[in-house]
Amino acid sequence: MRIIVTSDNHLNAYYAKMTPRQLEVRRKRIRDGWQQVVDYAVETRADVLLQAGDLFDMPDPRTTELVSAARDFNRLKEAGVRVFAIGGTHDMHRIASDGALVLRIYQETGLIRVFHRTLDPEPEVIDLHGFRVAIGGISVDHRLSRESNPLEGVEYKVEADYRILMLHYGVEGDIHPDANEPILKKDALAELEVDLVVVGHVHTARKSGVGKMTILVPGSTERHTFGERGVVPGFWELKVGPSGLQGAKNLPVSAQPMNEMVVRSTEMPDENPTEYVIDRIRQESDPDQMLKCRLEGPISQERFHKLRLREVFQLGNDLNFYFELDSRQLMVSDPTRIVTDAPESVAISQKAEIQAAAYALSQSADNGEDKALWEEAARLALSRYQG
Repeated sequence: MRIIVTSDNHLNAYYAKMTPRQLEVRRKRIRDGWQQVVDYAVETRADVLLQAGDLFDMPDPRTTELVSAARDFNRLKEAGVRVFAIGGTHDMHRIASDGALVLRIYQETGLIRVFHRTLDPEPEVIDLHGFRVAIGGISVDHRLSRESNPLEGVEYKVEADYRILMLHYGVEGDIHPDANEPILKKDALAELEVDLVVVGHVHTARKSGVGKMTILVPGSTERHTFGERGVVPGFWELKVGPSGLQGAKNLPVSAQPMNEMVVRSTEMPDENPTEYVIDRIRQESDPDQMLKCRLEGPISQERFHKLRLREVFQLGNDLNFYFELDSRQLMVSDPTRIVTDAPESVAISQKAEIQAAAYALSQSADNGEDKALWEEAARLALSRYQG
């Protein structure tokens, strides 16, 4: 039996800082990653496709994404590929329990099988030439706390030659132990009568095991944050037979280029820091790329005021598909500020700079009317400032 395994496709993802046009193109790129999985399953005539949660990035996706997914599921059905899915962290409603999952629309129309319950895996047995494979799953339960065991009360008892369970939580050892979410403990997994556990949620593909059980993390089909820029998106192709798991191959998908660069203040020349930053951005830019530029380090007020950040942002935005400029880690030193119990350099935001400049101007005013005018101008500027 050939099985395609995927998760964390995040269709309909939203990016608050993108323009409507950028968001439209970005969502199309995310759909492309998922559809590469579908294309492969159809072209290679796979028997089964497992989707281990977070097909959608939100529980109420747009009609565009719903219709596109319906076409994909119909293609899979026509090719003889059976699809099984569960609800993940993003596509399960937080204020509801069993049943609140938009994927059930596709089950009602006969396109896929959805395991929407949070405790009962409801395994289904597929018989392929006398070889019986059981497939079951449980969807995410948002009512669980960090201390909860997502497998408490879960039983998987079914007669089959090979048993598969789909979950969508972090696995012990693959996620930070202090994460504020329930984690699948390996000793709890070992108690299940299961041969293969497919676990969505973590965006980096992994393959491990507990005893005779194989634990497979599909990873994502697109990078979604700059922290994932080193991740290779993809999916798994499995071959399962009478001797168990006979092959597991991780296949990459093409994803949108993503890069992050750092420009340290100590590298910037005193006279033309803006030109230096712009030159660095030019070297790293690509019209198809999502690029983040971080400015960090100690910097004098004089040099900070020579940084034309709007000009830097505009250039980065012009040269890349999407551009972020992060100047929060610039430490602006103020030689006029007398501080006895603090470090010489303190973090200062652009908003704080506006406040400081407004205060200095109001203090230099010749009369009370001008002073009040400066204070009112500062109030209006700050009320509209979004940085």
